[in-house]
Amino acid sequence: MCGIAGVFGGDSPASVFEDLFADIRHRGPDNSGIYRDSLVKLGMNRLRFRGSDIRLPIRTDQGVAAFNGQVYGYFDDNGEHVAVPDGLLNELSVPERRGACTDGMYAYSMYDPRDESIVLRSDPFFIKPLFYREDSRHVSFCSELAPLLKGHGGRILRPESLCELFAFGWYLTDKTCFEGISAVWKNDVVLGTSGVTLLGKSLIPAAACEPPGPGDLRDRIRTSVSRSFRGESALGLALSGGLDSSILAWELNDIGAENLTCITVTSADDQTDIRSISDLELPSRGSWRTWKHSIVRLDDADFLDTFRESTLMFGQPTTMSSLPLYLGLAKAARENGVRAMLLGEGVDEYFGGYASYTKAATLGRVLDYYRHAPRERIVAELFGDTALGECQRKFEATYGALTDLRAIDSQVRLPRLLLRSDVCLMSQSIEGRVPFLHNDIPAMALGYSFDAVTRQPGKIPLRQAYEPHLGKRARNPKIRFKSSDDMLMRCLGAQQLSERIVARCGKVFGTQRIERTVGAMKSRETFDADVLCLLMSLTFLIEGGVVDEYPIH
Repeated sequence: MCGIAGVFGGDSPASVFEDLFADIRHRGPDNSGIYRDSLVKLGMNRLRFRGSDIRLPIRTDQGVAAFNGQVYGYFDDNGEHVAVPDGLLNELSVPERRGACTDGMYAYSMYDPRDESIVLRSDPFFIKPLFYREDSRHVSFCSELAPLLKGHGGRILRPESLCELFAFGWYLTDKTCFEGISAVWKNDVVLGTSGVTLLGKSLIPAAACEPPGPGDLRDRIRTSVSRSFRGESALGLALSGGLDSSILAWELNDIGAENLTCITVTSADDQTDIRSISDLELPSRGSWRTWKHSIVRLDDADFLDTFRESTLMFGQPTTMSSLPLYLGLAKAARENGVRAMLLGEGVDEYFGGYASYTKAATLGRVLDYYRHAPRERIVAELFGDTALGECQRKFEATYGALTDLRAIDSQVRLPRLLLRSDVCLMSQSIEGRVPFLHNDIPAMALGYSFDAVTRQPGKIPLRQAYEPHLGKRARNPKIRFKSSDDMLMRCLGAQQLSERIVARCGKVFGTQRIERTVGAMKSRETFDADVLCLLMSLTFLIEGGVVDEYPIH
């Protein structure tokens, strides 16, 4: 796990790169290096887990590269997994040659001085993020969005992308809500002297030919967990007590993982039943007895301050009330000496874990799942009917041909959750590892029909595979890792939050529109947690000087 920063363009002031690179020092405190020539400045900070120290950025036959991530291997033409030896050069070479067949998480930049170009790439899931900013004289890029907003000219909101956040929770293209700033996600990016070129790529894994049996599924997960356990690091586990983290705990214990730190984050109105590791009812003799458990509680008094802090790190408005919980998780992990955390991300999106998925069977079209009349009225109030209509048509054009809700949610919901994990954990110099998204497990999940995975209580194949091991815990309903609606409503009355939202967001949308929207948030009948979080986070960004106020109306 590392941090990447660079500037392409000979006319850029030296301070642009220097400030950018300094702002991601936390992503790689173990080693650092910079490459400069007349056209490019490229830096890499390294958080080392395996492989020897080498000169940074990485010199290869193709040029100079900055790399972020972990690559475990690739799948050959016969579908067999081929491991990659330890070492940055070996890991970097796999996604370059194998593309979508790569097993791992990565983002990297490769500079070729011969043709004066840089290629920017990320993994299809956006586990390892990368953003770039186009300015008049140069293009800058970075592992995090927030540093691109500091001291680099205007920070103007892009109304179309902001509308997408309010309507659907995430962007429909690589363009973020800031003018000129995009993600390296749906497209790989080539920076050259003639401009920016986008190279489209496939984001949907090819489904398995047939649904795997419970034993095959468990073997695949066990292998992925074992690979995620590799490296010279103190390992932690985010432990909610739900099915996903219980599976990870079972497999880690079964492979003999010792001295693991389990961290449980709770808040007011919490659902988790985990108070100690013994609550998991793992085998009486096992390595879990060497584990320690830390419980972090985030109360109302902490929530707003932590939400503000994590929003400024995230660098953009967000629907996620879980953002403060993840920062609390990250800080607790660092206090316990953890260097890498295992997470259950991706299970809900690929194995049908959200309770709301059950309503999809009653809808006329898959896309109707994303239509909510109360939300649309709020978005129309803030952005206008025309903007909302254009946003909906864009959503239809982007996802209308897809017939499996998982293929859409893996692009609309999962990337923001992965970005949340990366930003919060890396703020504390901790790597997040997501074994359910490796070893071709998403493709195995897509081998099951949508109905097969979403039948109540959801995640049926996983429950069937692990019930012999987890017992009644395999039947537990999903544990939501987010702040409750009640907490959010209580926060509206704290720290003059309502007045602050009206004062700051009123300059973007108009005071009367914001007053009516905030008023709607105070009634249970019209409350919308996603909209409130977006308004709160936008308020914090404006107060923090991150946003140049831009009136949409």
